[in-house]
Amino acid sequence: MTFLKDLIGNHSRLKLISVVAAVLMTAAVIVYVFTVRNRTLEYVTDNEINKTGIIGNAFYELLKDQFRMTESVAGEFGALKPQTPEEIKAAFESVGASDFMGKLRFADSEGKAYESDGREYESNVSGLTLYQDAMEGKSSVSRELMIDVSDYRLAIVFGTPVYMDGVISGAMLMYFYFDNMSEMVGALDDSEQNSFLVTDSALNILGKSGNEAIFRMNNKFDYYLRQFRYKNKVKAVDIRDRIRNNETISVYITFYSEDYLLIMVPFEETGWYMVNMKPASEIYAMRNSYTRSAIIFGALVIIVFAFMGFLSYGAASRMIELERMNARYALLDNASRSITFSCNPNSRAVDLNGAVEQTFGKEIAEMGTVNLVSLLDKLHENDQGLSKNISKAVREGAGKYDCEVRVKEADGGYGWYKLEAIIVRSKSGKVERIIGSLKNLEDQIEKEHVLKNKAETDLLTGLLNKMTMENSISDIIKRRPYSTFAFYIIDMDNFKAVNDNLGHAIGDKVLVDVANKLTLLFNEYDFIGRLGGDEFAVMLVIPENMSNYSSRLIELKAKSLCENLKETYSDDRVDVTVSASIGIAIYEKDGRSFSELYRHADLALYQSKNNGKNQFTFYTPEFEA
Repeated sequence: MTFLKDLIGNHSRLKLISVVAAVLMTAAVIVYVFTVRNRTLEYVTDNEINKTGIIGNAFYELLKDQFRMTESVAGEFGALKPQTPEEIKAAFESVGASDFMGKLRFADSEGKAYESDGREYESNVSGLTLYQDAMEGKSSVSRELMIDVSDYRLAIVFGTPVYMDGVISGAMLMYFYFDNMSEMVGALDDSEQNSFLVTDSALNILGKSGNEAIFRMNNKFDYYLRQFRYKNKVKAVDIRDRIRNNETISVYITFYSEDYLLIMVPFEETGWYMVNMKPASEIYAMRNSYTRSAIIFGALVIIVFAFMGFLSYGAASRMIELERMNARYALLDNASRSITFSCNPNSRAVDLNGAVEQTFGKEIAEMGTVNLVSLLDKLHENDQGLSKNISKAVREGAGKYDCEVRVKEADGGYGWYKLEAIIVRSKSGKVERIIGSLKNLEDQIEKEHVLKNKAETDLLTGLLNKMTMENSISDIIKRRPYSTFAFYIIDMDNFKAVNDNLGHAIGDKVLVDVANKLTLLFNEYDFIGRLGGDEFAVMLVIPENMSNYSSRLIELKAKSLCENLKETYSDDRVDVTVSASIGIAIYEKDGRSFSELYRHADLALYQSKNNGKNQFTFYTPEFEA
């Protein structure tokens, strides 16, 4: 009987413990689910904010590119010194005014403005602040929309001085219209549900894309701020205060019976905003998707822990030993500063392993899985075209993609990394995953710098010699096969006359001067070398975010070379003017190797020499005849 009572007592206690455990586990699951839902919503919202910021930065960079090109064109235009309407028309044609997204006008010293076809603009612009700034030698941009009285379209206007013979003789004005802005915004995000807007400091809508119908009634964003119904006790006056303080804003609103997440990210310095109106239903759908995954993961963890509770001590010991081995492998992985990744192209979720904390910081390392957009935000601005290049490789049926990129590290600085990606496809050819690694190149880059400063350089000029140029160009083509490059061969005109009439010491000075000018005209990522004698070469590396304007940039560099390399040398008895004849070949249109690019650029150089020197020529297949 005593045995039976003990058995019943133990059974009752076991039932009680089981009930308590079940209640506690149920409570833990409920708390876990609510916590995961809230944290996931925050995560999805932060991703949208980051995406909006990336699109805003990309838009601003594209706009600044147009402004920089306007400044360059103003210099070329001034060098032509046009005075009459016919000369102004010819000058605009010469500098390629039609290449711009906006409209160019030249305003003379009296404020009379002329169209690119030579016609006089209807309104005198001398009263414009940006015209007055230009006449004082300053470039500036209108902070708000202005009306173009020729067709009453709204535009942002950029002004920069035009110099003729060293004197400010007018201003170059570039009108960037609402349609141009909308085209740029649309090119950066093709979502039909999202509504992206750009506003100026007065909240005028400068451009819009996506679901434009919801903003068709008014061109003032402040109007919509008054129409929105805000959630979570937010008021319109709070939003306006935050806009005045140039703060990033994210708030849920209702507009015409539809719920949206409103995100506003400011541009630096301008007071402008990139606005993203994303349907809340999409946000909640992403949250629910992530939450389901987290709940399934949590359930699996609970099952695993429950199962482990019944494991023997020996099995537990083996598990501990396995964990120790994994830790050792993780340390080895971190020591190599290598990250492995697996990307789902549909959800854009990226799983990270390896030296994540060492590279990106603790926050990303603890997340483990991040959104692709937040990772792309870590790239240097000149490498932002990576996603486009991988997409191109996918479209062309490639099985892998390799390149080198600069990545923003945990300390805020940028480091060089080797990206190696394998594109995994189904039997039907559909991309299922993209897997690969990101390896730190700090040691390799250091070795390359040391190598660059050894005997591979030309002793007189300090530039790369021909062999090093060939090796360096072959290497970068192999590492970045989807990038855009331009190869220039530069031959100095009349150099023999310098040696014959002024002596070899002056001849050496000419070569050193050319080397110094080339170093100033190109940046540290380009390759500059002396091929021998008075022949030089440059490999121009086009930044990823400028690939759409590569033709214009390559031509502007060539014009700048001709202008800057022309110089007169003298010994007080004889004057000799040297200039540059240039041949240009484009990768991969004109060649996919150093030898092909060199041969084709050399043929183009021959044309420049035969056509009068001091000019540049692009290679065409007709030169082979």
